[in-house]
Amino acid sequence: MDIIERGFYKIRRKGAAVVCVVALVSIFVFSGTAMAFNKGNLSRLNATGKCPDCDLTNVDLFGVNLSRADLIKANLSGANLSGVNLSRAGLSRAELTGVNLVGANLAGVDLSGANLSEANLINAVLSGGNLSDAHLVNADLFGANMAGANLTQANLTSAVLSGSNLYRANLAGVNFTGADLYGANLTSANMTGVNLFQANLRGTDLTNVNLSGVTWTDGSVCKPGSKGKCRK
Repeated sequence: MDIIERGFYKIRRKGAAVVCVVALVSIFVFSGTAMAFNKGNLSRLNATGKCPDCDLTNVDLFGVNLSRADLIKANLSGANLSGVNLSRAGLSRAELTGVNLVGANLAGVDLSGANLSEANLINAVLSGGNLSDAHLVNADLFGANMAGANLTQANLTSAVLSGSNLYRANLAGVNFTGADLYGANLTSANMTGVNLFQANLRGTDLTNVNLSGVTWTDGSVCKPGSKGKCRK
């Protein structure tokens, strides 16, 4: 009999009462996790469109209209925001780890300094948005529209951006290490100081992009005069 088996044997000897207690504790813990957000905060958001610093962890707001909402520094980790209208909303420094934003409208949104690690942003609209200093490690931005967005100094390490639209986006200082940019449109984007080490650029459109000083996929630095193609 191994250590785990001996442990279960001891529990069984204590009888059904112990089993019931353990079951009740488990139900409480998992229920608390599923409903971690404060219902008062949700009511406040629905009534005023404002809830800065709120705890809305794991909340389900599928398809809700939150245009111009104030959610600065709010915690929305694990929330379902698919199809939500967050156009021109304030989400600077918000915690959005693992959030579901599939097909969401985030045009003109302020996500500066926000944490969107592991977030699902497939087909989301982020055109004209401010994502400067945003943390997007391992985020899925497949097919996302980020035309004209400001992603200055954003961290997109290992992010998926295949098929995304970054036309005229400001990507100065962005870390794309290990990112998948297959088939992405980066036409006329500002890529000053960008890091593309180990990124996938197959089929990526770099028309009219100044790549001078950019760290290329192999770790080399593109020479001055690199336009649309890295000169090594």
